[in-house]
Order: sequence, then C-alpha cells, then structure tokens
Amino acid sequence: MFPFFVAFFSLLAIAYKCLRRKRLEIKDKICVVTGGSNGIGLELCKQFLPFNRVVNLDIVSTNSIQNKNYKFIECDVSNYEQVENAFSIIRNELGKVDILVNNAGVYTGKSLVDLKQEEIIKTLGTNLHALFWVTQQTLPLMDKNNDGCYIINMSSCLGL
Repeated sequence: MFPFFVAFFSLLAIAYKCLRRKRLEIKDKICVVTGGSNGIGLELCKQFLPFNRVVNLDIVSTNSIQNKNYKFIECDVSNYEQVENAFSIIRNELGKVDILVNNAGVYTGKSLVDLKQEEIIKTLGTNLHALFWVTQQTLPLMDKNNDGCYIINMSSCLGL
C-alpha cells in the first residue's frame, strides 16, 4: 500500500507544479476521452462537459450522460481499424481535437502465470497499443499553432 501512496502523491506534486506554471484553459475545447463510460473516464467526461464538446471512445455506452455536447462512439481502442473509423467520424463531424485523454485500460487481476495468451494480447492492446494508435490519429487533428492542445496519458498503480 505504501508504494501506491508514494506514487500518488508524487504524481500529484508534479501535476500541481505543471498547473501552477501555466493554467490549463479547458473551455470551448473538443475533448476526446478513451474509456469514458465508467470510473475516472466517466468523471472526466462529466467535468469537461459544462464548457466543452466531449467525445467518449469506449466499448460500452453510459446512459448517465445526456447532453448535446456529448458524443459516444463505440470503439474498441485495442483494435486499430475501429480507432481509424472512430477518428474518421471525429474528423468529419468536429474537424479537430484540442484535448486527448488516453484513459482506457484493462486489468485481469490474475498473476502472469495464470494469464491466457488472449488475455495478455487484450491487455497489451488496450493498455499499450491503443495509446499509440489513438495519439497517432489525434495529432493531425490538433492545431499546431495553438498551445491550448493537450495529450494526457492516464495510468494507475495497477499499470506500474
């Protein structure tokens, strides 16, 4: 439990220092959140919504958000073709992305010895490959002259 607290408070201190230097402007932005249908991702979507457009890329929808500025796109981010299709929709409907939050993640709770090959492939696909694929699709949609664009990569102590 102690390593969790050390990691948590270290990340909190780093985030505080970064935010103190330059205040993040998250108003009138287009935000893409992966894994936004539950947990931290769902809360991020709710927090972004009052002032922004939010796109949630996830394999399951949430019915707890009813807002005209919210869009759910069914997408298994571990599948490259589905990521391409989702960003084709974003490109056509919104034209740009200002904030990307790579939040999607899976955890089996099993030890490495007990994991099946399919579970390892799924875990790496969601927790590693998806980060690269989603970021790769996002970068061309970000305004290169605007310093108001952000990519946030989330993790948990389970991913350490």
